[in-house]
Amino acid sequence: MTTYKTINKKTDYFPQRKQVMKYVYEARNIARKYNINHPRIEVRICENEKDCNTNAQVLGVASIDSKTKNIWIMENAFNRHDLRIIVFHEILHTLYNQDHVKGCRLMSPTLSNKWFTDQEITKLFIKYITKEG
Repeated sequence: MTTYKTINKKTDYFPQRKQVMKYVYEARNIARKYNINHPRIEVRICENEKDCNTNAQVLGVASIDSKTKNIWIMENAFNRHDLRIIVFHEILHTLYNQDHVKGCRLMSPTLSNKWFTDQEITKLFIKYITKEG
């Protein structure tokens, strides 16, 4: 008999989900400044790739071209300095159907080793949501 761990146990993942939701609300507020309304985004925290509906080693996954807008963030993404980048990246996938862009530090399929400021992330995010990207 195979048993699987359930995801989104409120007692286990509430602090992580709260961190992600902080960035989801921040992205929504940035978009509102440009008269763009974000629909509701469902946030899930995953223990492993199988829970995130993928076989790839990733830090986040987004539903694309789906009625429900979902982002899944891997549990190991929370021990990193770049969680905000990961969340903004997945929001651009799920809400704006943005593909990966080679050479872009926000929409690259892999994370850059270079640190960049919140202002740089925000500037790139605005570039994509206003279709300047």
